[in-house]
Amino acid sequence: TIPIRIKENSFDPDFVTVKVGTTIIWTNEDPGTHTVTYTGNDAMRFDSGSLATGQSFENTFTESGRYTYTCKQHSFMTGTVLVQ
Repeated sequence: TIPIRIKENSFDPDFVTVKVGTTIIWTNEDPGTHTVTYTGNDAMRFDSGSLATGQSFENTFTESGRYTYTCKQHSFMTGTVLVQ
């Protein structure tokens, strides 16, 4: 499992490289709500819904590829998962 922190209106780290089968868990450490929302349109879609402070969302990446995501409430917040 790879942790990604949501803090100061950003994903930390905002780029990770992982192997197929890896689970990533995002945890919101900000006082406001955020989402983790895949921006592609293929079968690997994921969306955390609104995450309040202290809430987490996890996703297991079962196929190789480059997966970009954003926060629906803050479009400047972006991240990428490279699955090899």
